[in-house]
Amino acid sequence: MPIARLSMCCLNTQTADAKRLYEQAFWPLLKSQGLKAGMGEAPSMPTGVFSQLFEVESPQQVSTIKQVLSQHPQWQEAQRAMTPGRSSPMANPEVQSRFELYEMAAAAGEPLELSPIIHQG
Repeated sequence: MPIARLSMCCLNTQTADAKRLYEQAFWPLLKSQGLKAGMGEAPSMPTGVFSQLFEVESPQQVSTIKQVLSQHPQWQEAQRAMTPGRSSPMANPEVQSRFELYEMAAAAGEPLELSPIIHQG
């Protein structure tokens, strides 16, 4: 099965704060989109990055969930909660959250698009 990843990079926030925000705000919304409890954190994440992995039915499910969540008022509010004092999460380049395809088995002859790797530091 394909795996999706929610990653939250909060350089000015403790990882524990990001985990709390995930549990209180992000997880209920992901659950409402049909995702089951996370598979745990992605391996080898840098300091200041919190992530959770989820099994998904297909890459298309990731795209659909991502589109629905990007327009959901509670998702937008959770994004703003990551950037106190800012009107938009995009106003603070130090903070990012992403929900995207993380891993899937490649089929012979089919192109495979992977999520970009973000390097900090």
